[in-house]
Amino acid sequence: MRPPRRRVDNTQAVVVAALREVGAVVAITSHVGQGFPDLVCGRNGRTVLLEVKTEPGSRLTPDEQEWHWAWRGGPLVVVRTPAEALWAMGVDTGEERT
Repeated sequence: MRPPRRRVDNTQAVVVAALREVGAVVAITSHVGQGFPDLVCGRNGRTVLLEVKTEPGSRLTPDEQEWHWAWRGGPLVVVRTPAEALWAMGVDTGEERT
């Protein structure tokens, strides 16, 4: 039996590109599954885990909810846009975060 395919949110490539453009190191971890966040990012001594969602109404899966609840490390942020990802990494884009 093959393992289930994990869907990668369409926004992920754009978010990764924006983060790398400002010098962040980005590890794409969406293949890990079991609720683990999609991206592990580092910039200027700050490490942030990002869960990338495409639509404003997108919800965390039950596995993601459980993993987020259990996480006891640094910031873990759900983002839907490159601007939100940059904000999570401490980059001022001049855009208002909603």
